[in-house]
Amino acid sequence: MPTHVVTVNDYLAERDADSMQALFSRLGLTSGCILHDSSPQQRREIYQRDIVYASNKEIAFDYLRDQLKIGTDTGPIQAKLQRLNTDPEDPPVMRGLHFAVVDEADSVLIDDARTPLILSRETDAASEAEWAEATFSLAGKLNPKIHFKTDDAERRVELTEQGKTRLEEIADRYGPDFRNRVQREQAVQQALVAQHYFKKGDQYVVQDGKIVIVDEYTGRLMPERSWNDGLHQLVEHLEGQEITGRKVTLARTSYQKFFRQYLRLSGTSGTAREAKGEISALYRLITVLLPTRLRTRLTWLGTRICRDEPMKLDQLVERVRATTAAGRPVLVGTRTVGASETISEAFH
Repeated sequence: MPTHVVTVNDYLAERDADSMQALFSRLGLTSGCILHDSSPQQRREIYQRDIVYASNKEIAFDYLRDQLKIGTDTGPIQAKLQRLNTDPEDPPVMRGLHFAVVDEADSVLIDDARTPLILSRETDAASEAEWAEATFSLAGKLNPKIHFKTDDAERRVELTEQGKTRLEEIADRYGPDFRNRVQREQAVQQALVAQHYFKKGDQYVVQDGKIVIVDEYTGRLMPERSWNDGLHQLVEHLEGQEITGRKVTLARTSYQKFFRQYLRLSGTSGTAREAKGEISALYRLITVLLPTRLRTRLTWLGTRICRDEPMKLDQLVERVRATTAAGRPVLVGTRTVGASETISEAFH
């Protein structure tokens, strides 16, 4: 059965494919690796091999591109017929979803699954620049607390009835893009969110004249991603950068839907036990715990409850300093970059 070995990035996919190639070859199996810069022809040839290494992103987007070619709203028989009618010069690259072995399974199947997979095309950049300028001009006619309310906890802006009425009164002078009530209100809300809650260095950085999104959980830059519904173009306008075209969705799916289409699905992870409930509910997979080769030296000291944030930080700093003074390194894990910065400042 053709097998896809799925990893979290190109580096691991290429490294593992190279390290295992000699063994697979000795067993009479062909193998290969899909990388970001692989051409369609290279992908098509590699997918014909017995074992294919690739990141979850590369495999999922190859699937989406193939779906555009053969049609997404068809049943299995219609899809097979449509496959025969595709352009012979540009046939689908994949030959099906048979068997997947997912490395870091909880990261791929649970953590990354929060973000939908979207295949898109760009709109005209000049039109988007005019739209962004007009949207901020329209938003500038509204007064806080009277025409809109802000929710700092949710980083959300909600127009009041007075605000909606105000927009309706002045929208005609801004052109046809703002005559539709739903589109008009959504655009203005996005502009207000960009103004009030998006800050350079927190949600994004500017690199080479482009807005690059920052993952708020890991702090990593995500140059290939953009915000939808015009938010990316509005932030570009705020920063005085060249406006890019908006991404218009051509096809979309989720990792949950994508991986459930494999005939066989399996995976490994050193931290899957914590996510076994979600893995079972989403993918109907059983998590099997393998015993460690050596006896664990982990000591669980229980949970300590603090009355407030300052008390928690004080006890954390005290414990870390006492442990490091004894010659033992300490790793402090947090859920967000902001929490990491707060703890880091507590040590100074």
